[in-house]
Amino acid sequence: MALNLNLKDSEAKVARARIHLETLQGEIGPSVSKGNLYSYRVGEVDKDGWCRIYMTPHKIGESELGIIVGDIVHNLRCALDYIISALVNASPGATLSNKHQFPIHVDEGEYRRLVGDKSSVSSKNSPLYGIISAGLEEVWNRQPFHRQPYPVDEPTYFVRVLSNADKHRVIASAIPQDIDRAIELVHDGRIVEAVDSWFGSEWKADEEREVKRVCFERPYPAKIDLKGDVTVMVQFTTPPFLKDHLRNPVRPDTLNAMCDYVAAIVERFKAI
Repeated sequence: MALNLNLKDSEAKVARARIHLETLQGEIGPSVSKGNLYSYRVGEVDKDGWCRIYMTPHKIGESELGIIVGDIVHNLRCALDYIISALVNASPGATLSNKHQFPIHVDEGEYRRLVGDKSSVSSKNSPLYGIISAGLEEVWNRQPFHRQPYPVDEPTYFVRVLSNADKHRVIASAIPQDIDRAIELVHDGRIVEAVDSWFGSEWKADEEREVKRVCFERPYPAKIDLKGDVTVMVQFTTPPFLKDHLRNPVRPDTLNAMCDYVAAIVERFKAI
């Protein structure tokens, strides 16, 4: 028998998340144009002729963009939790409590211990206590631990991490990620070798790293300057909350994928 869940509230929350995402995309350009996104430092030429160039990305604004990210993930988290409320209401004998919520777990053992499995709950403290078996199976099937080898790349896990951090600890930070670096060294020497250094996606705001090294032949230049531009995209990150952490920062396209993914989950539950 079909459950015919009323998930209009979940759909409304996803729709609101998309509106916040549109707002975020409109605010990124003006926020980026205000700030000094990167600073550079040129090291001294060492005895072997090598000179290292360092870059430090800076946080974009104080909290303007991160607040909007928090609004997006809050609505997505609510959309998932409202599914559980609807399942409780559709389950004979079940009573909705403040313990009911949509569980999101990257570890199957932890899920079994705290929630249950696809056909039963672990205890009265389970966030799915009293829910009809069809709902239990669908929630089980939507868990990040099914995505291997990286369950932390599941969009619902991003929702969990960002939502918890925003509620309990800190607003997400907006930091730049370069996608095209056209930096030129200005000097009176001759470069014999140049190496671009790896630019990691987990680079944090105000963390200096080497981005390039060049080797000069003798006589070494007395002065080296930099000129050029960096094209950036904006990504968002937050410090770990309890055991949760983002493996990589999220970008606006990641947030869009999160909206699509939660919307698909809502549609799936409407079909059971």
